[in-house]
Amino acid sequence: MNSHLASVGEKLAANFGQSELLEEREDSATDFNLNVIDAESMWKLINCLQSSKACEMEGVTVRLLTDAGPRISDPITHIINLSIESSCFASCWKVSLVTPIFKDGNWGEPNNYRLITLLSLISKLAERMVHDQLYEHLRQEVFFSDAQSGFRKGHFTTTCLIDFLDGIYDDIENGMVSGVLFLDLKKAFDLVNHKILLNKMRSAGLSTKCVKWFDSYLKNRCQATKVNNEMSSVGRVRYGIPQGSILGLLLFVIYINDLPQSLHDSRVHLYADDMVISVTGTSTEDLDVKLSARLQKVASWMRSNQFTLNVKKTNIMTFGTTHTINRIGELEIVDGTERVEVVENAKYLGVMLDRKLSFSDHVQYIKKKCICRIKMLTKLRPIVGENVSLSLYKSLMVPLLDYTDVVYDTLSARDNAILQRMQNCALKVVIQTEWRTPTKEIHQRLHMNLVANR
Repeated sequence: MNSHLASVGEKLAANFGQSELLEEREDSATDFNLNVIDAESMWKLINCLQSSKACEMEGVTVRLLTDAGPRISDPITHIINLSIESSCFASCWKVSLVTPIFKDGNWGEPNNYRLITLLSLISKLAERMVHDQLYEHLRQEVFFSDAQSGFRKGHFTTTCLIDFLDGIYDDIENGMVSGVLFLDLKKAFDLVNHKILLNKMRSAGLSTKCVKWFDSYLKNRCQATKVNNEMSSVGRVRYGIPQGSILGLLLFVIYINDLPQSLHDSRVHLYADDMVISVTGTSTEDLDVKLSARLQKVASWMRSNQFTLNVKKTNIMTFGTTHTINRIGELEIVDGTERVEVVENAKYLGVMLDRKLSFSDHVQYIKKKCICRIKMLTKLRPIVGENVSLSLYKSLMVPLLDYTDVVYDTLSARDNAILQRMQNCALKVVIQTEWRTPTKEIHQRLHMNLVANR
């Protein structure tokens, strides 16, 4: 399994030619350089670590670092500063341990596993220091595309959804139909080409020395896979960004940041690799032409950046009123020889969307998940007390009921009642009361608001 996981990006990248060489240019006085850090900053960072789990590649725990922090913060600071000054990321920091967690489907299919990656704690301290400096530089330079909401301060899935839906609501109010492409990038994080990424970082104003540090950070990385307490041999990872790392998500945002520039005449919304493109039209032909043109532009960018579109998971959906949607016939958008599927509903950033934005499909989606969690809570309630049950309710149920609730605050009375019943059932399990107990009495006792008032 490890050989497959380590070579996913390399196998997919074999479909592309050789990438361009690293860009060479003279440094300027305004180019960004990494600064060395002080022991006080390192000690504060160590104190902020929350995980209590050990990284099995080195046997160092957060507890060990925090307990010994006053004595080892100076040596750790010195080591990380040597890395910055020499533009060299230590080889022992480049080894990751992957634990596959089965999701569903065929047990023998590696793609049916969710991967948990462990990295050196010391390497994560170095990454955090570098990440904060790089992010601040990019923020000051107004580098990030307005279309990108992923992993940026002040931007969340909720704000991304609100921005996306506001455009659709405007189209509906103007009597138009919104045509939306929900794009799926195949193994996007595994396909990041290091040379292309480093060139983009150079163009973003990073100095030669700084880019050299990131080159050292990315190349010659290795990983091993652990299954049932058995460790595989170590395999080389030549493509992609380090999974489970602190810098990886920011590096991916840098890599994909210029994609919206090729779609300046469309509404584009990105949350890391989750991407939607919206156009407005009045007829089937109008939407066909516009969506096809946008898809071709995306395909062109992907070829240049050695990404692959997963056409089977890419969908098209139209939004509007019953009257305007009925005017639109079957859309036929093709990528190469494959036809993009037109769907009646789609899941975007965890929210089920239907063509009329009633969110009834999303309510049913939440209901199904709530029922499973209420059953779990019912089994646990005889074993644990009310306080623990209430904590379980807050960790299991509240995130389902609260997630992006401002996006669908115009639910029908029927859908609101469904969500309220889910909350009532869970709270009755928590306090083990009679099912006929008035809802108001339960909420007052537990100091809980109704779903509609949360």
